[in-house]
Amino acid sequence: MKALRTRVTLVLALMSGLPFYVNAQIDIYVTQKATIEDYFAQTDDVLDTFVPVLRSLKTKFTLLNVPFARSLSLMGDDRPACTMYAAMNDQRLDKYLFSLPVTILLNVRLYQNNEIPAVSSQLVNGKGKVTSLKALFDANPKESLLFYRSATYGDQLDKELAKIRDHQQYQQVVTESSTSIPELLAGNVANFAILHPSQVYDFSTGKAILKYPFREYQIAGIPNFAMSHFMCNKTPAAQAFIHEINDVLKQFYQDASFLTLLLKQIPEKDLPEATQVIQQWINGDTRE
Repeated sequence: MKALRTRVTLVLALMSGLPFYVNAQIDIYVTQKATIEDYFAQTDDVLDTFVPVLRSLKTKFTLLNVPFARSLSLMGDDRPACTMYAAMNDQRLDKYLFSLPVTILLNVRLYQNNEIPAVSSQLVNGKGKVTSLKALFDANPKESLLFYRSATYGDQLDKELAKIRDHQQYQQVVTESSTSIPELLAGNVANFAILHPSQVYDFSTGKAILKYPFREYQIAGIPNFAMSHFMCNKTPAAQAFIHEINDVLKQFYQDASFLTLLLKQIPEKDLPEATQVIQQWINGDTRE
């Protein structure tokens, strides 16, 4: 129990650039000048499932508003530290500890500016999925692809992205002041981008977020859903923290209100498959 009482620094990596509020005895470090209530009001619904988990923890922790890339550097120290909204891949599994899944979203898609010709039928399969990003950009050498530099999109897509020529990669750094990829796509900085559908549509209201025409393609071999987790460094206190988080999540997976939050950004047609995935979590299978 001593480890559970250790003060754990929870490095808050805000991929969306939005601050975050937790109703607990914590220190909160933020960059914007606004009230705590303002921060909570701005929190994206996609991230809501982290709120009840944090509120249920007994371990004391500090929230720090730190860019994701910087949080990875801080997690190399001996001090117990974690980040949130982290995707899991093989490379990270070697270095970090992961909680059970805290969110489920439609996985990233390839978005294309509608003002240029559609992707050639030779580069998509019978289901309309792009078969190879490398082949697509080899066939369109003047085009480039927008995506986040410090993000991982899962092992398969990370490998696909690495095959694209360097000059065709427009890698955006995530900071509080950086321009978002949807804005860059709208500004014709590039004609293609890797985005989560939740950055394009608000599935809870059925309204489009992007206000300009685009095309959407799934990428062959990429799972339909993406999960995010707490990710901690391999210290005894952080390991105990992960165990506590998992105990909370196992209870929440059985809670109807939590499941409603969890599925809020899943479109209706994908709900049966998403519900099946969550049932696998309940049964102890959290492979991605």
